This record gives sequence, structure tokens and C-alpha cells, in this order.
Amino acid sequence: MKNHIIAALSIWLLSACGGSDDGDAVQPPINDNDQIEFIGETSGNLGQSLAIWASVEGQLSRNLSYQWRQTAGPQTFIADPKSPIAAATFNQTGNYGFEVTITDTSGNRITDEVMVSINNDAQSINVNRDHMVAQGNKVSLRLYSDALPSNVTWQQTGGPSVDLLLNADQTLATFDAPDVTSDTLLSFSVSAQVNGTTSEDSVHTLVTAEQGITTPYQVFEDRVARVYAYKQDSPYAANLPRCIYSNQIPEGFCNIEDIPLIGNGQSAPSLDDIMDKVIVSHDWMGENFEAFLTNYDSSGDLKRLLGATSAIVISYDVRPSFYWPGTAAIHLDPEDLWLTPEQRDTINEAPDYRADFGNELQFLMIWRYVKGQDYASRFRPREARSSRAMAELEPDLASLLYHELAHANDYLPPSVHASIQGPSLWDDIARRLNNGTIISDQISRDYPLASQQMLDLAAVRFAGQSPNATQKAYQPSDVTSFFEPDSATDFYSYSSTREDTAMMFEEAMMAHRYNIRRDVAVTNSPEVINSATVIVDWGQRGRVGEDKMQQRASATIAAFLPNLDANAVIAGLADPVPMRSGDSWIDNLNLSGVSSNARQLSSRMTPPLEWEPRIQVGRH
Repeated sequence: MKNHIIAALSIWLLSACGGSDDGDAVQPPINDNDQIEFIGETSGNLGQSLAIWASVEGQLSRNLSYQWRQTAGPQTFIADPKSPIAAATFNQTGNYGFEVTITDTSGNRITDEVMVSINNDAQSINVNRDHMVAQGNKVSLRLYSDALPSNVTWQQTGGPSVDLLLNADQTLATFDAPDVTSDTLLSFSVSAQVNGTTSEDSVHTLVTAEQGITTPYQVFEDRVARVYAYKQDSPYAANLPRCIYSNQIPEGFCNIEDIPLIGNGQSAPSLDDIMDKVIVSHDWMGENFEAFLTNYDSSGDLKRLLGATSAIVISYDVRPSFYWPGTAAIHLDPEDLWLTPEQRDTINEAPDYRADFGNELQFLMIWRYVKGQDYASRFRPREARSSRAMAELEPDLASLLYHELAHANDYLPPSVHASIQGPSLWDDIARRLNNGTIISDQISRDYPLASQQMLDLAAVRFAGQSPNATQKAYQPSDVTSFFEPDSATDFYSYSSTREDTAMMFEEAMMAHRYNIRRDVAVTNSPEVINSATVIVDWGQRGRVGEDKMQQRASATIAAFLPNLDANAVIAGLADPVPMRSGDSWIDNLNLSGVSSNARQLSSRMTPPLEWEPRIQVGRH
């Protein structure tokens, strides 16, 4: 069991309730008389996750910068070395040393060191992760153990009261961080039975006091995480957070002199150009993104497409990934970037807000990526706490980037980069919207989707509209009759003209560059949803290769990647392969024996595999 928090902690907890500030009061500079107070655990068990908060009396962390480094002991991973709180998991016994340097806005700094002792007693349950979060942010805490835990009990032991929401087996707790007027520590204890023995652990969340939400834009009316420029020597480092990802984004946005387009007239920006515009909540996110672009973008497509963005945001609180034309930035969920369980621990598990949309419908439209006759991606449950190689990121991250960057190039295609006028990038986008020159608008005019039923159903599934009685009664066969004759590649294509173009581009480029094909199917919606219980009414592999898709897909590629021969790309795609109606989703994974015009019934049933990706609806 973890040691008790030191007595000074209670002082912080008593004075912390309240709302956010409208602005920054003047803080006294750090001076030689200031001391760092370490609040947290300095001893623990083997395999335990511990956290230490470096606090300076009278100072708000938002006005300070932090840098932790390990000075002694077996090497361990500090979850966020730029945070006020150092959190790490200790997998070897011994004494560990950690040094923190705290710097104020005037460059004054203070440095101190703390030691942590780890004994040889094994920790049977562990709650990850001790977090730093901005007030109002969503928080998730997960219980891990080597065996299945039972009789799990969570209890808040410190800080302003929060409402914990627990999953079915009580191993995941989520809550909204309260509003505070000073940095405040929330503490929780967890007990559980493992192999007949009751064990305990504790976990802490540092809630930071932030400026009030002043932006007029709805996208940022909910609190976002504290982020920073991945490259601190970037010429845009000071402007990136306030202009791109903050609750203080100014009305009218920042000018192109402050945040220009990454392409900025270039046909292919360099890796350095791109990384100068990356914003992260944790260093590892930028490191993995840079490594992926270095090693897995051999065609240069992704770097070219990134030229249409102002910045790339990668933060623990982004879910789902999105592009926003207001700032011309893409925002990436880091779930597609982690390599180690320690990195994954830092990602918030709060569910996608769209998760429950359309639950009253009697059908599913699901998808997956396939290479050969197998899943292109491997699903790794969090409970397994496994690592993965960089190559394993390729299917999910590449498809995500092709999709989000399709949006960026839809609004600002390469053909307009040299003529950006400003004063902000939004001003250029607004002019294109008014002139009807957005690429997806042109595709929609020239090659419109025809099914009104699918458009209406998409509003239910993806926008949260309530279904009417007719829609609730639709069976999978009805939906097949609406979707199959039309020229959309996916159900999500009907959510907007923007998504129609992005889905088409994503699927075509994944097939062209990686030989990874997309499956789409109309199925039933059983009470228990997995790959063995979901039965295909109609499905297709590689739908973008259909003759009726080719002109619209070619026009999209020509606009977004004019360096390619778009017609040749589309002509080179394999013919679509139909799925076996009546078979389960898993039984339709291997289509090697299916001809391009087959529609047969098979009775073979295979149980879902543990590593199999979850059933997916919509996009990421």
C-alpha cells in the first residue's frame, strides 16, 4: 500500500474549491528563498506506480515551466517530464533519484531533487495513471492486476468531491475534473480481491487552475488540456498553443504571420517544417509522430498533405480525431501513436461522445482494414499491457492521417497555397466557401450521392438525431437496398459532403500505397456484438474500386495530390470482392475463395479471436 500523502497536502486541498480565473494575476518571481515542496509518495512496492508533485508556495503551475530528469536508480519512464507531477512505474527494487527544475516567465529558476525507495514486496493491483489535468478536463483511471480482480471498491480520499463513473467490471473510473482556483490534488483509494487476497492501491490527479474560457468558438467551449510546442526552438513555439489549441483562441483567429500554413507555397514541406508546427500534451507523442513520418512515409504523401495544415495537435484529451477549418489544424487521438503501455497510460479513456448514437436502429454498418486475408491491424487490449513496434502503427495511423489530411486539403488544396492572402487562414477558407470552390462541394455537385434514406440515417448514427418509427423499423436488407446502388464508399460518407470525400480518398490511398483494403458491411445489431454474432446481410471488400466510384475518387486524388496520376491510381485498384451473405463478420475475413461476382451462403462459424479488433462503426 502506498504511503500517506505528507501533511502539507491537506492545506492545498482545503483552499482549492471554486471557479476559474478570468486572467492571470501578477505572480511574484521565483527567488532564492523559494523552495520546492515535494508532495506525494517517496516509497513503494515493486511494480507500483507512484507520483510526486513539485509545488512552489504562492505559484500557479500555469505560469511556470517544469523539467524532470532521473538522476539515480534503474531507468524508468517519467510519464510527462514537463508536468508539475512526476509519475512513473517502478519495476525494479532500489533507490531512485529525480531532479526537477522549475522556471518562471522571467527565466528565474529553482532546482531540487527527491529520492524514491522501492522495496521487494510485489504490488498485486496497480492503478494507472497519476495524471495532471486542467480543471474541467475529463479524467480516466484504470485498475490493473495479473489476475481478474473482484469486489473492486473505489473511494475518494482527498480533494473536492467528484462523481466517479465506473465500467461494468469496476476497473475503469472516469470523472470530470472540478473547477479550482489553485492547483489541487485529488486522491483515490482502490481495493480489490485478487486470487482470494484483498489488496489496495491509491492514485492521484493534479487538477491545475486555468484561465477562464474566453474564446467565442463552440469547439473550444469545453476545457482542453494544457499543451506546448513539441520543438521548443520552433519559431512558432510561443504562438502555437494560444492560436491553435486553447480556451482563449481569439475572435478572428491568429494572422498568417503568426501561424502560416505549413506548406507556405512549398510543394513538399520538410520534416523540420512539419515538426516546427506540432503541439503535444506529452513529449512521447511528438517523438513517435516524428519517427513515423521519418520511417513510414516513403512515398512522401503524408508530408505533402500536411502542407495544407497550420499545425498538428496531439493531446491526451483528443477523441475523436478531427480537423477544424477555423484554425486549419488537425487534432490526433494519440491512441494510434503509443508504443509502450506506459505511454498508453497517459491517454484519457473517456469514450467518444458519439458512442451511443443510433442505438435504437436495427442494423449496423461496420468496417475494417484487411491485408491479404487477415486484419491489417492487431487489437491490443489495455489489460494486456503489451508494447508494439513502430511498424504496427502503420495501418491505423496512415489511414487516420489520409482521412484528416483529406479534410485539410479539401479546404486548402495545393493549388491555392501560393495565393494565401489572410489575414487569417480562416479568411481564405471562408472566401472559398462563399465562392463554392471547396473540393468536396465540387465533388458533390458533379457526382452527388442519391440515397436520402442513408443521409437521414447518418444524421441519427453520427449526429445524434432521434430516429423516427420508420427508421427504427429498417432491417439490414432495407439498408442494403439503400446503400449498395449508391456511390458512397461508407455509411460515414453520408454524414457530410466533407466526410464523403475524405472516406473515398482514405480508402483509395490505403489500397494504392499499402495494399490494404477496406471492408464495409450491412449487418444485424445483436444484443451482444462481436465478430461471431454480427451477421452480414451485404458486404464488400475494396468498394472504392467499383466502376461507379472511379470518376469521383480520381477527381479527389487529383485535387489533393496533383503530383500523382490520379486516373492511373484508380485504374490500378483491385476489383471489389463481395462478402458471403448470411455469414458472420469473422467468417467473412477470408474471402480468398470468393469470385468477384459471388454471393453465396456459408455455414462455417469461427469464434472471435482475442486479438481481433473491435467492431467499428463510423471512422476513428
